[in-house]
Amino acid sequence: MKRALAMMLAVLTFGMTAATAFADAKTAEDGLSFGTVDNIELEDAVLTPGEEYRFPIQLTVEGETAELTEDMMDGHTLRMEALEGKDALESAKIVTIGGKYYFEIKVKAGWPTEQTNVMYKFRYVNQADGKVLYTTQVAFATGYETASDLQIGGLSEGDEIAVDNARPVYTKEQLEKIAEINNYSKVIFTGGDWSFSANVTDMDSINMLHNSNAVPEIIEKFNTYDFKFVTFPAGPEFRGNATLTIDVSDIAEDFDGKFYVYRYLNGKLTKMAASYNEEDVTLALETNKLGRFVISNTEIPDGTVIFGDGDNTNTDTDTDSGNNSGNNQNKPNPDTGAGNLPAVLMGVMSLAALTGLTVKGSKK
Repeated sequence: MKRALAMMLAVLTFGMTAATAFADAKTAEDGLSFGTVDNIELEDAVLTPGEEYRFPIQLTVEGETAELTEDMMDGHTLRMEALEGKDALESAKIVTIGGKYYFEIKVKAGWPTEQTNVMYKFRYVNQADGKVLYTTQVAFATGYETASDLQIGGLSEGDEIAVDNARPVYTKEQLEKIAEINNYSKVIFTGGDWSFSANVTDMDSINMLHNSNAVPEIIEKFNTYDFKFVTFPAGPEFRGNATLTIDVSDIAEDFDGKFYVYRYLNGKLTKMAASYNEEDVTLALETNKLGRFVISNTEIPDGTVIFGDGDNTNTDTDTDSGNNSGNNQNKPNPDTGAGNLPAVLMGVMSLAALTGLTVKGSKK
């Protein structure tokens, strides 16, 4: 009896192991799919505004998957249909490169605080009889990732909040949690060489994306000057008084202790008051509206127009008085100047990031 029972247990164990092995060895379903780009899988991905992607289109037949080629398309047609969210894209199309087919997606530029869901349907059709052989739908989103709830949940009162450019959006609910943790006093965001102290009580979602990219038209106009740039493309605005502190230890020696600070908005440089802390080697600016900030070693006349007419009546007034409510519900992000550049200059800007934090002019 014991021997029979042992044999039954062995058979059951084998059966469970075999079932697991067969499940792991399951072949891919026949049909259309998409390859990865830079380790990004299109299904359920969040695609960044302003970026362009080309996902290889794949075809699986009898469990064998291969990238779709012109030979495989002989006698067939590939049809694409937008089901949802196409307005978030500058373009979406099927392209052939080197005899292979790709789903090319260009995401509209911008700095939204909410993601947009997008869905497309693809059909692989027999040209002879119009029969649809394979159909697939792919869903993804455009926008920016939100900050980690784990990071926020782990904060204590007074802790600095390190902004991750991979997750730069703070939702209304997250900001309320941060405010509560800090007893509704000011909080400090940090990002490399800057920190920002402000109150986030009762604020809507914000995008704290930041960079130190050079502004090419400023470099071109003042090519003998040295500069440092700190930019918040989304231009988030806060309630009450706030302070932006910039570490200038990397440029202090080259600038010989001379710092002239400007806000660059609508193609115009507006001079800003800044206090220099010699001990910490930092500049402090009283402003509740983030945007594009320019630091020069040489004074530039206040109000100097770099591009256009320096005015944009469709843009919210740039205020540093601290009297703004900070409630940005249903309002577009304020212009920080980037949207006014010609396409050629916008292309140059992506290259300018390679110059580093400080841009040195050519001395004549």
